[in-house]
Amino acid sequence: MAVPTASAPGRKVRTTADASIPPQEALKVLKEGNTRFLNGAPTAAQTDKIMRKELVDMGQAPHTAIIGCADSRAPLETIFDAMPGDLFVLRNAGNTCTHAEGSMVGSLEFCTGKLGARMILVLGHTNCGAVYGATNAYLAAKKSGTASVESALEGLLLDLAPVAEKAVAEMPHQNADDIAAYAVRVNVFHTIDFLLKYSAGLREKVKSGQVEIQGGIYHLESGKVEFMGCSPQQSALLSTNLGLPPSMTREGGRTSGYGPATQGEHGVRTTVDSAVPAEEALKILKAGNERFAVGAPLAKHATSKMREALVSHGQAPHTAILGCADSRVPVDTVFDAMPGDLFVLRNAGNTCTHAEGSMVGSLEFCCGKLGSKLILVMGHTKCGAIAGATATYLANKGAEGKAMKSAGSALEGLLVGLSGVAKQAEEELGPGADQDELVSLSVRVNVFSSIDFLLKYSPSLKELVKNGNLEIQGGIYHLETGRVEFLGRSPRQAELLRSDTASVPPSLQALPIRTTTDGPLPSKEALKLLKEGNARFTSGAAISGKITPGMRKALVNEGQAPHTAIIGCADSRAPLETVFDAMPGDIFVLRNAGNTCTHAEGSMVGSLEFCLGALKTKMVLVLGHTACGAIKGATSTYLQSKTGNAPQVSKALDALLVGLSDVAKKASQELGPNATEQQIVDRTIKLNVFHTIDCLLQYSPLIREKVAAGEVEIQGGIYDLETGHVEFLGQSPAQNILMKSGATFPAVLRPVQHQASVPQVAPAQVLAAPVQYRAQRFTYVLPATTRVVQAPAAPAYLQPAQAAPAGITEQKLFALTSLESLYPFGPALKLLKEGNTRFLNGAPTAAQTDKIMRKELVDMGQAPHTAIIGCADSRAPLETIFDAMPGDLFVLRNAGNTCTHAEGSMVGSLEFCTGKLGARMILVLGHTNCGAVYGATNAYLAAKKSGTASVESALEGLLLDLAPVAEKAVAEMPHQNADDIAAYAVRVNVFHTIDFLLKYSAGLREKVKSGQVEIQGGIYHLESGKVEFMGCSPQQSALLSTNLGLPPSMTREGGRTSGYGPATQGEHGVRTTVDSAVPAEEALKILKAGNERFAVGAPLAKHATSKMREALVSHGQAPHTAILGCADSRVPVDTVFDAMPGDLFVLRNAGNTCTHAEGSMVGSLEFCCGKLGSKLILVMGHTKCGAIAGATATYLANKGAESKAMKSAGSALEGLLVGLSGVAKQAEEELGPGADQDELVSLSVRVNVFSSIDFLLKYSPSLKELVKNGNLEIQGGIYHLETGRVEFLGRSPRQAELLRSDTASVPPSLQALPIRTTTDGPLPSKEALKLLKEGNARFTSGAAISGKITPGMRKALVNEGQAPHTAIIGCADSRAPLETVFDAMPGDIFVLRNAGNTCTHAEGSMVGSLEFCLGALKTKMVLVLGHTACGAIKGATSTYLQSKTGNAPQVSKALDALLVGLSDVAKKASQELGPNATEQQIVDRTIKLNVFHTIDCLLQYSPLIREKVAAGEVEIQGGIYDLETGHVEFLGQSPAQNILMKSGATFPAVLRPVQHQASVPQVAPAQVLAAPVQYRAQRFTYVLPATTRVVQAPAAPAYLQPAQAAPVPLVQTTWHGVQGNRFI
Repeated sequence: MAVPTASAPGRKVRTTADASIPPQEALKVLKEGNTRFLNGAPTAAQTDKIMRKELVDMGQAPHTAIIGCADSRAPLETIFDAMPGDLFVLRNAGNTCTHAEGSMVGSLEFCTGKLGARMILVLGHTNCGAVYGATNAYLAAKKSGTASVESALEGLLLDLAPVAEKAVAEMPHQNADDIAAYAVRVNVFHTIDFLLKYSAGLREKVKSGQVEIQGGIYHLESGKVEFMGCSPQQSALLSTNLGLPPSMTREGGRTSGYGPATQGEHGVRTTVDSAVPAEEALKILKAGNERFAVGAPLAKHATSKMREALVSHGQAPHTAILGCADSRVPVDTVFDAMPGDLFVLRNAGNTCTHAEGSMVGSLEFCCGKLGSKLILVMGHTKCGAIAGATATYLANKGAEGKAMKSAGSALEGLLVGLSGVAKQAEEELGPGADQDELVSLSVRVNVFSSIDFLLKYSPSLKELVKNGNLEIQGGIYHLETGRVEFLGRSPRQAELLRSDTASVPPSLQALPIRTTTDGPLPSKEALKLLKEGNARFTSGAAISGKITPGMRKALVNEGQAPHTAIIGCADSRAPLETVFDAMPGDIFVLRNAGNTCTHAEGSMVGSLEFCLGALKTKMVLVLGHTACGAIKGATSTYLQSKTGNAPQVSKALDALLVGLSDVAKKASQELGPNATEQQIVDRTIKLNVFHTIDCLLQYSPLIREKVAAGEVEIQGGIYDLETGHVEFLGQSPAQNILMKSGATFPAVLRPVQHQASVPQVAPAQVLAAPVQYRAQRFTYVLPATTRVVQAPAAPAYLQPAQAAPAGITEQKLFALTSLESLYPFGPALKLLKEGNTRFLNGAPTAAQTDKIMRKELVDMGQAPHTAIIGCADSRAPLETIFDAMPGDLFVLRNAGNTCTHAEGSMVGSLEFCTGKLGARMILVLGHTNCGAVYGATNAYLAAKKSGTASVESALEGLLLDLAPVAEKAVAEMPHQNADDIAAYAVRVNVFHTIDFLLKYSAGLREKVKSGQVEIQGGIYHLESGKVEFMGCSPQQSALLSTNLGLPPSMTREGGRTSGYGPATQGEHGVRTTVDSAVPAEEALKILKAGNERFAVGAPLAKHATSKMREALVSHGQAPHTAILGCADSRVPVDTVFDAMPGDLFVLRNAGNTCTHAEGSMVGSLEFCCGKLGSKLILVMGHTKCGAIAGATATYLANKGAESKAMKSAGSALEGLLVGLSGVAKQAEEELGPGADQDELVSLSVRVNVFSSIDFLLKYSPSLKELVKNGNLEIQGGIYHLETGRVEFLGRSPRQAELLRSDTASVPPSLQALPIRTTTDGPLPSKEALKLLKEGNARFTSGAAISGKITPGMRKALVNEGQAPHTAIIGCADSRAPLETVFDAMPGDIFVLRNAGNTCTHAEGSMVGSLEFCLGALKTKMVLVLGHTACGAIKGATSTYLQSKTGNAPQVSKALDALLVGLSDVAKKASQELGPNATEQQIVDRTIKLNVFHTIDCLLQYSPLIREKVAAGEVEIQGGIYDLETGHVEFLGQSPAQNILMKSGATFPAVLRPVQHQASVPQVAPAQVLAAPVQYRAQRFTYVLPATTRVVQAPAAPAYLQPAQAAPVPLVQTTWHGVQGNRFI
């Protein structure tokens, strides 16, 4: 069909029957149309039914797509005198893509790809309100230095700032109006450039000449369109390779490749792609770094297809990089790299000094196996490792004459190893260089040092370099600029390649194995993630929060693997996941008031042990925060106690503050007498962090072991409420000391008996057997003998709801019937209807404008009566449909008349139109046969069938985001075909867009509420040309009660500035103490609303602005709810409830329990409800809870073991699980026989929630009183990991019963055991033995109570002296800490330890020490304690068995002598067991015999001990500690005691004179000593008593002599068949 000319009579419409028009021809048509418009001789708009039917039946084929401004004075179809079907029109305020990328780009891809249009015109216009407003906003912000986003309109103007900025730069001396006029022109090209940057499809079509994109400006004054041609940047932009607009990069983002390195078959580099030459790889790195440095990165996330390719085909990185572990240098980001591009190795200092094995081996793998041709060793400025190494070098400089300072830690070893780099740098700089210069050059030297190491110690890498198959170069990343300085090869490369001294690196230690899908993350990497997350949080660039169902499913099915465990404060102003911008599954969170272990050792340590042990987390952070209420209270408590007015401890909170006051005391002492209270508080906050770390190291052997082994790192930090920054404090200063001390068991894990709470009621029946009361989905059980007055019923919240809730009425779609009833909107709606009628009748009157009218529009400005969001479909020209004059309609258009990806521009544009231009009517207009909605429906149905949906282009992203519309249509029309569903979806989509406007624009919502604005929907029927007016959204009333502020795409630093639910309508945008308390019912509503937003993926809470943070600091917190939740990293509480800082006071431990956390948990809640005024406590469990699953397994494992002791708790974690096992028992009773373990765990989660609530009501008088008086509500909930929704359970079924009870008391006390001093008399041996057994029972049951030592106790021990009730000789094995095993206090046990708990070679010190204890200290009980799996006994047994073969071992060191001495015991054990005994059987028997052997030595060699035993003053018994169970088996007295008591005592072997005839040398008669003679041997002295006859002076054993001294001639004697040195 020929294109009609301007003079052609009877113009026809374009349909798919017509051929596409080349770009230049389309441009000609546009120019001719604009000429007709200028001349006042339009020929378009005379459509009839035949034409409209043709457009419907044949479909549209527009010759041009136009992005134009929504300004009502610029009606596009009118300006170009276009017929329906000619133009595909996209419109918003400012003809921009700033916030409308998704819909705009997707719509254009649809138009050029599906509809065949070959011309795109971006059309600005003079006097553009949006551009003028953006220019003025930019100039104002430039002057003031600040710019805020309080509405979508302000966000739109702010995002146009780069346009204004460029205009100002190019016209620096012009006034604002001139700059704005020029900015209109700049903006046109800015939009074109956006299209070329972010649409691979459009870019490809422009490249191939299929499509032309040009710009133009419509002059309002003249009506003339100025055609500006292509963008000046077009050629440059066509060489880019970006794939999707920023707002649409979801799972993937960049699908069309990325630079030469990723032009692979699968979009990412895999083994199917050829290797990249080193020179090309270097170019790729430089280009990527440049993109990063200028802030235009391209790399996003790999799509599922890319990831699948990486897995199935394997990696083929183009470059291997050895970089620093510094969190400020994220290597992949610095080079804007995709997965598969870079093989990255990182450590502190990008060095090989201490990482040779793994670093060199990894690089050999990458270059040898994966085929990489380039290695880049990259240092960076301000490198902490290099700075530390330089400082180490300078500190040790000049110490050549003495030993270099020793490395007390791996870090010190690293710094010492790197210090040679600083030495070389100093030599190069010469004298006079300052330390900063030295550090700076050391960074460079270190890069080449690492390269040289590779060439020295890797033959394979060296060979590859020699043969030209590998390039190794260096670089320095400049933190200040973001740019990498490429240094090239090492200056020593040629020399090193000539050398043939290369060898294998010294160490080749393997990395830990991975046991989960992601595996544990090294602590350095975890710390890096924390720092990066906090940096994003403080900069307002957080990226977490949008959780998909797939993510939640993965967390459930694959389990958690948190990279960090954090002990933080419960303060609602410090939400940890938010502070570190963390996703569910990232952080295992433990929280209480004061981030302390003072009263929470059980749950805190147990939970942490679970995380470090079961979940294999490598990083622990203890995080305090500024302005901490708990620390303030503790400081006040301490200062009060200084006045002599000691506080009364009447509740858990008092105990918590008193427990923390020791830290305040230490702070006060450090600061001195003149410190203010605030200074003490600030210092205490820091000290408390280290105090908690010290508690962890002190109370958990498991944690200590992992720290000692380097498996776990524990560091501290302080979160600044005002700035949002976390200051990372590093390790505790006491770590090294604590690692050398003995661990004690947590104080709160002892069994406590509580008097049963029986309500005072009239006599009632006593149940003869358990009675079950089933309530919907689970059962409550009353055990037998329970006195009941009335059978309990199911709680109200569990009863099925049969009646509709009050106040809810059925809503239906309706059509307006009376214009007058909607006044003042009636006139606007009437004008629309009348205009559409004229259009239908073919009698339009509009478009006959002249110069006078146009000048009037310019001079007076626009005042449109209606704003319309319509579809870009060329068959629906809005001004034509409504026969509207320029200035009548403010038009916004995109494909699908949607706000899905155009929230910013669409909402902002409408706020501008209704706020600034005064329009009072908004119409959202869909149309029949809408391609976007039909495409979205088909895409949804296809995805529903296949189960997957991918986003490979902006168009697919647009369709995917319309899926909720299709989903609703399918749900409401389940049995219809696709076309019928799509037709209905058009209608659904209209209201969906209206609902979006009401949800996300406070301005529009307020205007609708007040009656100033009306928002209605309509559908344009392509077939008839008639517009069906549909009225308001059925959801309008409900949505008007919401309080959301900004569209999701525009939430930046703060995001939500106009409030967020009733709880945050405070004076400062967040809840502070200036706001009134929120009633419990209202708080519960807020929680439910927030969780619903989270569950549907539409969270509003972003980040507090600096003003909000300042308010939280200055005014203090006022949380509306306190939550006791689980520490599981998949349940980030603040995120789950979409809460702002200041909303929630959060307590977390493993299992959301109070079982072992009474002190901190109850005390914290008392603080929150009593001091902060919260009216609601929610105890929240969650599905798939690891703690509950573990407790259930513990219960089942111990089930039926009532006749014997419960399985012991070998750790705080086991103690926690044992404490929770009663929950599983109750669940089993409710379910009855036959329930499987999964059912049991599921119900246990629910039971545990109510168990924790019951604990609060039982053991906190203050909370109970608040509940009684109606000032507090305590309810339960369960978070479902699978859906993201919280099931609210209501009150505990036992609340009424517990409130009637008056037996509430303070939670079981966490007071320490009393200490023993000399003021206490000696304890009889039977009493002492009883204490030992009770202490071991507490230890094995996980209920230890020792460990809390007050200064007063320590002072008493010093001043009054010790009076231990027992002396123990035990083994030195670190797994058998004696005080811990017996849960003993300082002063209880006098401990002697050596390897093997023996007297064989240590009789002197052991017997002498024991005599001191029994004589001077008057101790009555002695226990010799061996233990299973004793290494010393194993060695002695092996020594004995070796000697049986005739191969007598050589005694060259003390250990050899020790083992030989113990071998006699092994010999005896072997003889008792017979010739067929295995080595393990001999070891086990020897352990027991050795205990009695030591007892026998004591009785044999000490007259004092023999006398006291004979007199009944002292008891000596033996025991064996089972390392596996923790139990001590008490063996009683030695079987040989009676025999030994009748024999004569002998002197300890090493202190008596012994004559060996065969070994006496021929010497002169010896003198008889007249006085004792001392013979000093290194660190101790041997004494020969007077009258001892000596032949030669005795000397120290050979293995104790100093190496430099010549051996003293000794008499050789035979001892146990071994040549040794002995006294004579």
